[in-house]
Amino acid sequence: MPWILSMRLTTNCIFLAQLIPCCWGGFWSRDSDKLTSSSRQTYALSTDAVLTPEELDAIFLSQDSLRDYARRPDCFRRAASLIRSHCAQLDMNENERVNAAISMTLCELATAKHHSVPLECVPFSVESNISEHSPISRMQGECVDALSRSAQFWSSYSGYLREVPQLCFAFRRWHDIDTAREIYRNVTLQQGTLLRYLIARERATERSMESWESRLSELQDVVSQMNHATRKMDSGIADLASEFDYTLRMFRDAMTDVRREQENRELQLLHENSHALEDLRQRHGEELRGLVPILATSLLQQVNATLGEVQAQTRTSLDVANRVQDQWISFGAEINNLAQYIILLSATASEVAHTFDGSIRQGHVLNQTQYQATLSATHLIAALANLTTATHAELEKINNVSAAMIQRTLVQVETGRPSWLFLRFMRALGTALCVDLDFVDYLSQLASSRLLSAVLALVGFLLRLSFSGLVTIGIFVLSMKRSLTMRLPISDSSATSSALTLRFVVNVKVFPVSLVSLNDSADPFNDLFVPFR
Repeated sequence: MPWILSMRLTTNCIFLAQLIPCCWGGFWSRDSDKLTSSSRQTYALSTDAVLTPEELDAIFLSQDSLRDYARRPDCFRRAASLIRSHCAQLDMNENERVNAAISMTLCELATAKHHSVPLECVPFSVESNISEHSPISRMQGECVDALSRSAQFWSSYSGYLREVPQLCFAFRRWHDIDTAREIYRNVTLQQGTLLRYLIARERATERSMESWESRLSELQDVVSQMNHATRKMDSGIADLASEFDYTLRMFRDAMTDVRREQENRELQLLHENSHALEDLRQRHGEELRGLVPILATSLLQQVNATLGEVQAQTRTSLDVANRVQDQWISFGAEINNLAQYIILLSATASEVAHTFDGSIRQGHVLNQTQYQATLSATHLIAALANLTTATHAELEKINNVSAAMIQRTLVQVETGRPSWLFLRFMRALGTALCVDLDFVDYLSQLASSRLLSAVLALVGFLLRLSFSGLVTIGIFVLSMKRSLTMRLPISDSSATSSALTLRFVVNVKVFPVSLVSLNDSADPFNDLFVPFR
């Protein structure tokens, strides 16, 4: 990348700029022979010296003297090396300067043929080693006193004592140069360490950039996969809607066929019952003529009591039918709401598909959207669970009412005298219970309508049972009324009561359940889907 190349170029320039002064430091030399009197001014300017030319002449003269001493025999060389090793302390320690001057004087006396070294100064010779615990001050005083006895010895000693500071000053300049060179060396090492650190950091930056690029490519792959999943979700929702419509059409057709078949069976049963009742009427007509005067009063009382019970049961059945119809309407409204929610879910999925185009810059928004979608799915599952629970509760109520009615009828049959009226009623009830549920079982095997098929099958069974019982009771009461009207002289009060009872039974209307009349006004489960609207 361009910015990486520019960073590398800047780093190289910094490295060269820091390396040039250090490289010049390597060319320094202690050889002062090349520094003639004409080039000393240039040397002073190049080293940023603040000394005068006279001081520089004295320094170089002393330096030449020190080098001359170093080139002399071993005694002067060793003395000069001792002076060089203690030059850092000679300006401040007078004893060291005195020792150095005495050593140089003794070296000079050693070259004479007719003069011997004073005995007091023998411990200060180069060959001797003075212990640390020896009294240096007392020995120096004795040696200096011995040298002062001779004018030649004293002049040599005093001259060397004056020259020692100048020699150390000349040597200190080279010591400072060595110190500066060591400082530059340390700076060079630090700069090299810094450059290595910068290079390592640059490499780490490059590796991090490569990792970011790889993560960016992975993120792009994830976005493409999510887009593909969204497209699959759209196609799945469309397939689910089409399958739901197809299942609903099949269910309507099946319900129409079942209703038509049930009507045919009921008509056939009515014809059979009418023929059977006509035969019974003809056979038992003669027998009833003799029994009518005796049983007129008791029969009328029993019929009135039975009609009262039948009326109460009819009202109960009508209430149950009305509740079932209300539940059916509520269930239809829930189906419509479910279809609307599916449409809303499709629209939401389309919006999410459009939103995924900017998912690279809005990763945090994507996480929040997924979290909200998860909450919506959780609420939907909870709502469906509540709907299932409420439906099961209502169905259990209907089953309990039906079981109570059947149990009451069986108790009446067992406690009272079995008559052909109750036998016919039980026969009609058994005929109504014989319903073919193969198609409903087939629908219940589908994954998308298993719960719906089970609920609708149970509701249809209860409706058929209630309607069949009502029709059978009405036909039975009509036949009894007709036979009693033709055979028996009935009093005005009994006729009026029977006519009112018959008129009530005949005027009972059966309200068919239709998917077209679904309404949200009587829906008890609308509150379950409030969070989704």
